[in-house]
Formats: sequence, structure tokens, C-alpha cells
Amino acid sequence: MVTMLGAAAKASAMEVLSLMSFEVAMFLCAAVVYLAFSGGTVSLRSPDKARAGRPASPKEGEKDGAVQAASRALRQGKVDEAVSQLLALPKDHFGTALAAIAPRLLTMLAKEGEPQRAVALLGKLAESIEPAMLEAAVVEAQRRKDVSACIQLDRIASQLSIEKSQRTFEVLAKAYSGDLASLRALMDAAGTPLTKGFAKAVLEASAMAKDVDLVVEVFERADPSDAAALRAFAEQAAANVAAAAVEEAPCGAALGPKNAIAHASEIRTLGRAGNLAGAISLFERLPAVSGRPGTLLVNTLIDACVECGDLAAANAYLAKAQQCGAADAVSFNTLMKGLLAAGKEAEAHQVLEELLKAGIQATQASYHGLIHARVLARDARAAWCLVDKMTAAGVRPNAVTCSILLKMLTLPSHAADVPRVMKLVEAVEDSVDEVLLTSMLEACLRTRQLEMVSRILEGNLQKGHGTPLSSPMYGSMIKSFGQARDVPRVWALWHDMAARKVQASAITLGCMMEALVSNGHAEDAWQLLRETWEDEGQRHLVNTVTYTTLIKGFAKQPDKVLAMYEEMKARGIQCNTITYNTLLNACAQCRAMHRVTQLLEDMRSASPPVEPDVVTYSTLIKGFCASGNLDRALGLLGEIEKDGKHAPDEMLYNSLLDGCAKEQRLDEALRLVDRMRQGGVAPSNYTLSMMVKLLGRCRRLAQAFSMVDSLAAEFGFRPNIQVYTCLIQACFHNRQPNKAVALLERILADGIRPDEKTYTVLASGLLHQGQVDKAAGIVLRSLKDEPPVGVESRCLEDLRARLNSGPAANKQMLAELEAARSRGASRPVDKRAAAGSAAWPRDKAAPNTGRDRAAPPPWRRAPSTAAGAGAAAAAA
Repeated sequence: MVTMLGAAAKASAMEVLSLMSFEVAMFLCAAVVYLAFSGGTVSLRSPDKARAGRPASPKEGEKDGAVQAASRALRQGKVDEAVSQLLALPKDHFGTALAAIAPRLLTMLAKEGEPQRAVALLGKLAESIEPAMLEAAVVEAQRRKDVSACIQLDRIASQLSIEKSQRTFEVLAKAYSGDLASLRALMDAAGTPLTKGFAKAVLEASAMAKDVDLVVEVFERADPSDAAALRAFAEQAAANVAAAAVEEAPCGAALGPKNAIAHASEIRTLGRAGNLAGAISLFERLPAVSGRPGTLLVNTLIDACVECGDLAAANAYLAKAQQCGAADAVSFNTLMKGLLAAGKEAEAHQVLEELLKAGIQATQASYHGLIHARVLARDARAAWCLVDKMTAAGVRPNAVTCSILLKMLTLPSHAADVPRVMKLVEAVEDSVDEVLLTSMLEACLRTRQLEMVSRILEGNLQKGHGTPLSSPMYGSMIKSFGQARDVPRVWALWHDMAARKVQASAITLGCMMEALVSNGHAEDAWQLLRETWEDEGQRHLVNTVTYTTLIKGFAKQPDKVLAMYEEMKARGIQCNTITYNTLLNACAQCRAMHRVTQLLEDMRSASPPVEPDVVTYSTLIKGFCASGNLDRALGLLGEIEKDGKHAPDEMLYNSLLDGCAKEQRLDEALRLVDRMRQGGVAPSNYTLSMMVKLLGRCRRLAQAFSMVDSLAAEFGFRPNIQVYTCLIQACFHNRQPNKAVALLERILADGIRPDEKTYTVLASGLLHQGQVDKAAGIVLRSLKDEPPVGVESRCLEDLRARLNSGPAANKQMLAELEAARSRGASRPVDKRAAAGSAAWPRDKAAPNTGRDRAAPPPWRRAPSTAAGAGAAAAAA
């Protein structure tokens, strides 16, 4: 020992370690020799922890001895003896001993390569072998790169029904990378959904085997939340395999067509994954190749550049392809697609010009992107110019060309282009498929060319069975012909759909019901609903919307409305807010407000309860006002404001103002206008018309003029002709005919065109005041308008009677009126102006931001929709 210390003091650190390791090795060798001859064991644990301060019991000694005997038998290759030793152990020691020996036992049996012998030996142990024991054996085999042992372990486990852990499945998947049949069987055993680790292992094996079907199966069975990560892994694995194949290829080796297709697929995969650098690197490492394989590869790379947004690189590779003669139309088309997607339309046009200058035959796709860009820009002239250039270049338009052009036809003003597109469709060599036929019909419906729709359908029928149409297409056509009031065509379409066995949808039935109801055929609609309900195969088509539409058709027949409501409840069809609003509106129109209470109770007791909306309250208020119960309507407004769930809109306030006008309650009306201002609810021309009417009757003409000016200035809209007509009438109510005549001059100075109602009110008021000459002058003025407007026939007859009974000068005025009337009748009349004068037109020179539109029924309108057409009633 003294010698060791002296040497250590003089030696370096490496020498000290060398001497110490030698001493340790000598000690271990002595211990091994001793154990071999004595059969003893050495515990690495401390005696206190191993024995817990007590001597070993006879049973523990027996267990340790059995485990040692089994281990010794395995070391000596005596598997049968080892199994016998395990089976001889008592139950309370068996599990611990098996956990220590099972992995080594399974490994030895797997190495033997005799699954049947293994099954026979392990039959009695199989139920006790846990997944972790199998996993330890499989992982050890993988560590030693012993694929054969992994496969044998899988076979033994399968025959003994030993459960596999997820880690075991992952290792086995790598072992089966070259055996796709076994890999699929392993996937079936793994269950669904596949874990991410196992799915990756299978995808890696699929990439090496280039089995696309197996990749698809993995994604079908994997957890959807892992799809993105697995997709990226699969693309990277495929790219790695392709790169390895290129690196292993001998220098200067030719690239065959099959290899070119495979490499093109890998380049495409890298591009879609956003790995442009990898795609370019793979392309650059490939040997030079000419002909179609070379064109395929360069086109794929250009597409990858476009996919990744590097248009400069795409342009550069296109230039290189041109230099070596590998570029074709697809090369240019791909670059144009990228430029158009980036909004660089001018540059796309330049690429098209380069294509034509290079002497390469363009294709339809060369022009479609540019045409579509012009269609989206609503530049019809440029789109047609491109079609002409396309035809001049020897490229015939096809069905896709026609479909793109049909998208351009979106408004009735585009009707002139419909025949031109249809002529192009007739020249197309391809047969008209369902997509093109649907596009043609939709374009005609959008442009209101219903006669063209009929011709297209007849032409389709002349082809024998014809191209089938979808249920939504039938619904669109039924809706359009219903709006055109062509009920026979509506029924013809419905019967044609049934004859062609096209299954109707709830939307199609809804379109049919709407077409019939809106054209006054509510009874036919009800009968159709009954027939549909009686057919069990179509009963599911009847829903809440169907009944709500039908109820609207019987709005003036409360008994039938309630009968349909009871029918809905009996059939278990849920009512929604729109249904109840429609029912309430029917009660309001028929002055049947006594039935409202039960409907409101049904709304509250429904499951789930049906919440009222602002339209519900507006309908109730309208009904109460119409039935003369203004106080209850005002009380309901207070409840709405107190509840705070809904904000009163203009329609609601207009209903209340109409009620105030009917009962001559001016103070309430003025308070309502103040509440509108405070609530930020913008009044409309209809609101002004009612207030002017009420103020005029209450002899507050100055306040009427002041309110028109202040409200119009405050809310930024311009009074229309209806408001001014009400002001003229208010002037006569207050015996101020001169102010009424002066107001006409103000109307004309503001650029507003008086209509028939305006002239009639003015002339009738002057007649009532005894000012026959002025009345005749007003009528004469109306007849000299361009186009002539005139007055209502009753007013004209009254004026004739007064002129005939007067002096000779009046008779001369009458002759002048008749001459002017004759000249006006002989002149061509603007149909739009004539229609407008008869129906209180909206003044084109006075944009009122939509607040003078006709008020739709409350169940069809959105909040804040105005009700301008009712001004005619207000002025009457």
C-alpha cells in the first residue's frame, strides 16, 4: 500500500486512474470466481434497504433460489428448464420472477425462430405476460438491429394474444418497413385512431416503399388533430427518400420516364409543403434530361415556385427552359396563373405575348385566366376582346370559356350579352354538361331572360333524356318564374322535376310555395303541402318555413291561419319567431287582436320559449293602432324601452305616428318624434309625410314646414315628392292656396318632378277654393310636361264641368286643355315615367339613402327598413 501511495504521488492523473481500474477489475474477477463455485448472489442494495433490518425468511430464500435457477438455465440455453422453474414458484412470487425473466425468455424463443415451440412453452405463462415485458424484448431486438427477432416476437405475441403497447407497435412498424402486407395487418391490430408515433413510423415505411394507398389509409385512421403534423412529416419523408435516390444514382446516369415522374412528384410535394429550397436542390441534382421528361420536371419546378410565391424564380426557370427547348404552353400558363393570383395582370399579358412569339401553340388555359380577371373586373369589352384574340390564334373556346363568360352576366342590364354567349355555347364542340347548363340557366335568371330559359330547357329536352338538373337549379327557376307571375311555367317545372325523378329538397318546396302564394294561389299551395305530407318519403320536406310561407298567403283569413297553426302543432312542426310574427300580422290586418293574447302565451310556453323581436312588437303596435287602441300601443312602447332588449326602429315609430294621425293626437306624435331623435332613429320621408298630414289638419302649417326642413337637415336626406304633396294639401287645409302654388315652384326649383298626384291635389284644392282659372293653368302645365303627366280623371271631369258652366273665356281655356291633352296622347310616352306617375315614383334627383322605399311586410323586412310608399295613403 505504501508503494502504491508513493507511485501515485509521483504519477500523473491518467496513471492513477489506470492503477485504480486494474485493482477494481481484479476484485470483480475474484468475486465472479467465488460466485461460480459457491452459487451465492451479491445484492447491490444496502443490507438495511434489502432486509429492512430483519433476517431473510425461508420463503424469500426459496424465491431467490428459484429465480437464480431459472436465470442460470436461460444462460445455459435451457429454456424448458427455465419455464419449469417459473411455473414451480408459488403465486405470490411468480409475478416478480416473471417480470425479471420474461423479456430475456421471449428474446431467446424469438432467436430460435420456431413460433410453434414458443407458443407451446409459453402457453401457461401467456396470460401473465404484460405489455411492458413484450415491449422490453422488442426494444432490445431493435437496439441490436435484429429485425428477424422483432418479427418473431410479433408472431409469438399474436398467437398468444399478448397485448402490445404503443411503443411496441412503433418498433414493429419500422421492422415491417419492407413488408406492406404485414404492415397493414399491424395497422388493423393497432386500432383507430392511430397514435402519432405509430402513424409516423408507417408513413416513413410507406415513403420508402412509395405506396400512396398506404399513406391514404394512415390519414383515414389517424386522429384529425394530428393531420397537419403527419402531412408535413410524410412530405419530408418522401423528399428525403427522393434525395437519397438521387445521391445514390451514378454520375451521368440517364433519367428514365418513370424516374422523371417520381422525381416530379417529389418536387411537387416539396413545393406544396413550402420547401422551395428543397425542391430546387432536388431539381438541380438531377442529371440533364431532354424531351417530355425534361419538360415535365421543369414545369413541376415552375409550379413549385408559383406555389411558394417566388415569381422571379419561376420566370428564371422558364427562361432557362426556353433556351434548352424544354418549355411548352403549360410552362407559360403556370407562370401566368401565378402573376394573375398576385394581381400582376399586365405582366401576365406580356407572358402570353412571349408564348405566341415563341411559336408555341397556346391552349384555352392560356386565355382563361386573363378572361376571368376581366370578368371579375366587370370589363365585358376587354373580356370579349380576349375571346376574339383567342379565336384568331386558332384556339377554339370550350365549355370552360363559356362558363367564365356567363359569370359576367349578373344584372338585367347585361341582357344584351346573353345571346352572344349562347351563340358561343352552340359552337362549342363539347357536349353541354350539367355545370355549363346550370351556368347558362343561372345567367338567364340573373338577367331576367326567362324566355331564353324556356328555350334552353326545350333544347335540353330535344336531346332525348337531356342533361339532368339539380334540385337547387329547379328551385331557382321556380323562384324566377314565380317572380315573373308565370304560374303555368312554375307548375311545369315542378312536374318536370318529378318526372325526371329529381328528389326535391325543403328549399325547392319552399320556392314552390313562395311562387304560388305570391301569385294568389294559396289554396293550391295548401293542397301541395297536404300531398307532400301524405307522402311519407317526402314528409320531411315540410318544415317551419313551408308553413310560414303558406300562412302569409291566408293573411286576410284568420280562421284558416289559425287552422294551419293548429295543424303545425298537431304535426309537431316547431314555430319560430318569424312564424309567430306572420300569425300576429294576420290578426293585425283582420282586426282580430283578441286572438293575440293566446299566441303570445304560446310563444312563452314553447319549448324552448320563442323570444319576440322588434318585428313582433312592431306588428303588435301596428295592430293596436289599426284597431283604435293607441294607448295600449304606446304602453307597449314603454315596455320595450324599459326591458332594454330591443331598440325601437323607424317602422315601429311610424306605426305609432300613423295611429296618432288617425286619432288626431298631435302632442303624442310630437313626443314620439322627440323620442326618435333622442334614440338616434332616423326618420324617413314616410315619417315626414305623416307628420305634415297631422300638423296640417291641426292648423299648424308653419310648424309643418319647419319640421320638414329641420328633420331633413338633421338626418341628411332630401324630402321627396310625397312629402311636398302632403305639404300642398296642408296649405289647402289651412286656406293658403297661394302658398300651395308657390310650393310647386319650389319643387321645380329643387329639381323634383311633380307626379300625377301632386298636380291632382293642387288642381283640386284650387277648384275647392273657387280659383278655376288657376286650376286650369295647373292642369295645362301638367299636360305640357315632358312626358305629359296630367291629373286624375275625376279632377279633370270636375274642371271640365266648372269651365263649361262659366263665361266664354273659360270655354276657350277648356278648348286649349283638350288640345293639349290630344297632343300629349299622340306623343310617345316613356313607359318608366308613366308607370312612375301612376304609382308615386321615387324622385331620381333626390337620393334619400333608401328611406323612401316601399315598406315590405313586417315579416320580410330587416330592422330599420323604411316605409315610403305608404305616403300615398298619408296624402290621400
